[in-house]
Amino acid sequence: MPIEAVLLDLDDTLLVEVASADEAIYRACLLAVRRYPVHPDRLHESVRRVARREWYALPEHPYAEAIAISSWEALWARFEGDDPALVALRAQVPAYRRAAWRGALGEHGIVDPHLADEMARTFVLTRQGLMTVYEDVPGTLAALRPRFRLGIVTNGLACLQRDKLRASGLEGQVDAFVAAGDIGQAKPHPAIFRHAMAALDVLPADTVMVGNSLHSDIAGGRRAGLRTVWLNRQCAPLPDDSMPNAEIESLDELPCLLG
Repeated sequence: MPIEAVLLDLDDTLLVEVASADEAIYRACLLAVRRYPVHPDRLHESVRRVARREWYALPEHPYAEAIAISSWEALWARFEGDDPALVALRAQVPAYRRAAWRGALGEHGIVDPHLADEMARTFVLTRQGLMTVYEDVPGTLAALRPRFRLGIVTNGLACLQRDKLRASGLEGQVDAFVAAGDIGQAKPHPAIFRHAMAALDVLPADTVMVGNSLHSDIAGGRRAGLRTVWLNRQCAPLPDDSMPNAEIESLDELPCLLG
């Protein structure tokens, strides 16, 4: 049966996400390196570790987990929205950010609240400026748009993911955009895929899901009845229990694969 629609993941499929977060954290850590005898890599590890610990300790973390907000995204997202759980989480975010940066410094014997605040601001500004689209994305979207209905299906806060879409120049390149925060369910839950298919007016049999995550994108897409394409940029071995319909190392391969 021919494909009518292509659903694409956003983070680390179309946009560089984890590496951008790491770069922003590293630049923030350099502020401390200039003032104290601390190694930037060790401090970077502390920021990651402490942020994760403090994030999971928040009373509203179950909501954050349900829509898959990462600890590093919580260090810079705006948390806009009217959902009561989101409102409650938003109220906890300032204290979370202070605890993350101060706690990371504390692991290295540094007690400097002003430095922690400066690092927090530097991280936000740096991360906002790092909206890097993979080189294979523009050409791939240009090749797919005349042939298929296109949608983006992404985990995370709706406001944050839309900010990324606008800042990266991807807004207007797809026909539908669904974030986990829109519906309260993250990939791999089938609901988010069904929501996107409804927006595109297509059936599972007519749709393919493309993404870098075997858990969220491939397993989730299969649960929703979609064909799946694993984007394996790192050329990682395919686990025995994962069964995408196809595997590609670059999005450049996708237009030809879809025929």
